[in-house]
Amino acid sequence: MGWKADGFARMGCVLGGRDALSVYGYCSSDNYMTFLEFEDVKEELLRGFCLIKGNGSYNIVDGVKCSPMPKAMIDLMKFDYDDSAINESLDCMTDEEIESIKEYAEKTNNSKILKDKRWSEYFG
Repeated sequence: MGWKADGFARMGCVLGGRDALSVYGYCSSDNYMTFLEFEDVKEELLRGFCLIKGNGSYNIVDGVKCSPMPKAMIDLMKFDYDDSAINESLDCMTDEEIESIKEYAEKTNNSKILKDKRWSEYFG
């Protein structure tokens, strides 16, 4: 069934995807985890992200993608879905993590998304 939640926590990961959580049996009481959900723009499937601090992007378990945290957050912010899940995650982040999202957005020409009124209190 893949890695247990404590395995993710030891790696310094933040697991995302409420539906992925139900499929893989992770729960909200697990340490070091913040939950997001992401629906593919084509709505073909619901995918969860495992947000990890580091470089690269790879799969840990089927259907759960592992990406650097800033990349995953920008990817999530680009699509329409439950904004409260993103806000919930941003509320849990440190100033350094928020800054890393800003830096990634600028580096990848995605800084326009940060000007959206939904995120202004975090990136304003």
